[in-house]
Amino acid sequence: MADQGLFALYQLHLVDEALYEIKQRASALDVGRAEAAKIKELEADPDGVLGTFRGLENELNSLEMDQQALDT
Repeated sequence: MADQGLFALYQLHLVDEALYEIKQRASALDVGRAEAAKIKELEADPDGVLGTFRGLENELNSLEMDQQALDT
């Protein structure tokens, strides 16, 4: 009786191991997952990257206006 229980447990382990390998191969095929995670990370921190972008955009606009004033 104990041998049958151990054999069933071993078979369950083999199934679990096969499922784990399938999940690992499937995650390697999903090339956009890392990019999607990075996008969510950047969207979650609006003051970080977006704040830097807005600051640089304002600086660029200021420099362009200074350039236009010098050109006239």
